[in-house]
Amino acid sequence: MEKFLSVYVNAADITGGFNLIPSTNVVNVIQTSATITTINFINQAGAVDSVALTHTALPSYAQAIAVYDAATGMGGNVEQCRSMRNLFSNAISSSLQTGWTSPEYVVSVPGWQDLPGAGTQVDVTVTAIAWS
Repeated sequence: MEKFLSVYVNAADITGGFNLIPSTNVVNVIQTSATITTINFINQAGAVDSVALTHTALPSYAQAIAVYDAATGMGGNVEQCRSMRNLFSNAISSSLQTGWTSPEYVVSVPGWQDLPGAGTQVDVTVTAIAWS
């Protein structure tokens, strides 16, 4: 049974709204930058397809591993820069555990969050999707 992630893309073009991304045959989930998470999977022809999800900027790896700075809230926690990768990895795992009558798993992107260094709440959203 095929399983899919349903991801809301907050874009003002044809890619906006809910998008279905296969969660079966996933090879890996990579946080390729502070603003892009890429999911690679094997398609039915046996080739590797990718979907790149552009999202609200997260702290960079360098910022996340630096010594904790109380003024900015950054540093001391490497997971700060991996949160979107972890979100999608966990969603893929959860989607594969659902019953055969539930092929779609809705991913809840965090929304308003206190991101380190922002100094205020930031709306964490997926803003674009690109397939290759």
